[in-house]
Amino acid sequence: MTPLLFFFDYADPLSRLMDARLSVWESGAAVALERIPFEIAPAGVPLIDPDAPGWRARWEEADSVGGEGGIVRPRVPFVPRSRKAMELAMFAAEHGAFDRVHRTLFEAHLSRSLDIGRVDVLVDLAAEAGLDWSETKAVLDVDRYASRVEASRERGIELGVTMAPTVVVGGRRLEGLVEMAALEAALDSA
Repeated sequence: MTPLLFFFDYADPLSRLMDARLSVWESGAAVALERIPFEIAPAGVPLIDPDAPGWRARWEEADSVGGEGGIVRPRVPFVPRSRKAMELAMFAAEHGAFDRVHRTLFEAHLSRSLDIGRVDVLVDLAAEAGLDWSETKAVLDVDRYASRVEASRERGIELGVTMAPTVVVGGRRLEGLVEMAALEAALDSA
């Protein structure tokens, strides 16, 4: 199986769309898909202005694919930091709930306009997905997975990743919302 690395951020509409494309496609392909969080606005970097031209362009691109991936433009006037959401996904993975929580985190901000940077919101989402509320809160409060989130981002940077979404296959980086034909061509040449 060919390894395919997918770097994403839960606050990014293009990451959600690329995840939806890969989810449909991966079931029949001979690839080993690894989803790797890549925080686009980590601590120390200014928060993303949702009215900035670059961010509006991302939403326009997402809008142009006609609702693919179930995205509804959020009603909240900010783009949250996503490290805590990524920590929750790592915690969920250790409890066999990654797929449920992964989908829920994308939907929470991009369709339900929830602030996925807030621990109280994340704990409630975790409980909806079947995780223990108290244990989840304790894990998020002590930043148990913070270093793993940071290490995931560093791994991407070492591979030349500068943005989410990015797919890395055979040493080749495909940035943004990649058409499946381009991904298949990259896999064929890997």
